[in-house]
Amino acid sequence: MIKNQYSEDDKYLAVITENGLWIKDEINSSINIINANKVDDEFLLNVSITQFNENFEILRIIQSYKVDISKYEWKLYDPTILINGEQNKEIKITLKSNFDLKKINSLFSNLSSLTLIELFDLRKSYKNLNYSLIDIDSHLYKIASYPLYLTLITILSAIIMFNIGYQKNSFFKITFGILLSVIIYYVNYFLNVLGTNEKIPLILSIFMPLIILSIINFTSIIKINEK
Repeated sequence: MIKNQYSEDDKYLAVITENGLWIKDEINSSINIINANKVDDEFLLNVSITQFNENFEILRIIQSYKVDISKYEWKLYDPTILINGEQNKEIKITLKSNFDLKKINSLFSNLSSLTLIELFDLRKSYKNLNYSLIDIDSHLYKIASYPLYLTLITILSAIIMFNIGYQKNSFFKITFGILLSVIIYYVNYFLNVLGTNEKIPLILSIFMPLIILSIINFTSIIKINEK
């Protein structure tokens, strides 16, 4: 189970379990407990919503095969509404919420605090929920490539120091180091954005900077040996 809180007082809560996505949402003096089996673009599929009053007495139960959550006013298609044992069918109704698709996605975007086991469990839950795996896969690739990244950066730093030597002043070294760090950061960021937006393969977006650094290090070492 992966849980993400939207507020410290537990008024708004989102949880991913083996049974799908669960949301607790308090709005307009009512408490909505929402469960969805799948996510398809901006829609929740096979949705059940139980509404309680402030005393946790059931007001009504709503079931819908598809709910549009692209905005804070959700659209429920072909809902079945159960009130005091009486069942009614509607073509479409709306339900105000503190959540939209963007906010739900943002709740589960902080992956850095999770262990590897939790990441793999979350990935499995995302897959069962039909949730996008891109962010998790990107994070896992970054973890796998990080030792190699540090090694290549260390080699690059040593190569730069061999070439600069001690003839330059400290201001030049600091300025050059900051400039190089900024360039590496933005190359990584740009390629990561292309990968997460599926403009290029995700694995390529993670390992392309490593390939570039490897080529630079290899050619630089050859030049040093030739001197």
